[in-house]
Amino acid sequence: MKPFKLDESQKFLEPLQPEQSEKPEVIEPIKSESQDQKPEPTQEEPAAKIEEPVSKQESVKELSVQEEVTVCGRHLKSIDDLKSFPQFKEAERTSMLYKYLTEDVWNKLHDKKDSLGVTFKQCIMSGCQNTDSGIGVYAASPDSYESFSELFTPIIEDYHKYKLADGHQSNMDHTQLKCPPFSEEDAKMIKSTRIRVGRNLAAYPLGPGISREQRKEVEKLVTDALSKFDDDLKGTYYSLETMSDAD
Repeated sequence: MKPFKLDESQKFLEPLQPEQSEKPEVIEPIKSESQDQKPEPTQEEPAAKIEEPVSKQESVKELSVQEEVTVCGRHLKSIDDLKSFPQFKEAERTSMLYKYLTEDVWNKLHDKKDSLGVTFKQCIMSGCQNTDSGIGVYAASPDSYESFSELFTPIIEDYHKYKLADGHQSNMDHTQLKCPPFSEEDAKMIKSTRIRVGRNLAAYPLGPGISREQRKEVEKLVTDALSKFDDDLKGTYYSLETMSDAD
């Protein structure tokens, strides 16, 4: 851009002189300091403070601290990703895991195992991955309820609305079941029925903590027991590994 000439009333708008071989015309000489020479600071304009660059060690330290923060979500692939107290995003703080997993509980249990070798992180992993869970905690063995009671007990009491000291009541007398027969019209619509029974073996972990080899052992124990049923309880066991399309 070519320098322009200003009248006397506009001298305060005069631009800085560009570095060109051809000197622009000026109205009156203006005393200026060399480009290489910095003006002395005044009280009104103190010298700028030059900050030293952050050292490489400090940068690495700060980055490592950031990497230690565990944010919950589907990006978590294994319990090894739970490196620190799990942080839930504000819109994902609806589960009982978020409600009852305090930093005190985490600090006490995060590196603990129960009597069957199941870790605390295995119990909370699903809830940390699936932040839309209602509960977010799964006992990985029967002993998890005891070993990790600081987390499980308040969740159980909140969900079932009674204290553990109240005890569990059950009635296994089938004669007291209230099961009126189906009407003839309803009975015609029933082609087959299925009863699903879920039970656990005391010597084995539960779903989140059981290994493939242990699953095989459980299957063999169960099928051996089922093969001893007689009369109307006798049936055929179909393994998922050997079941055909016809089965």
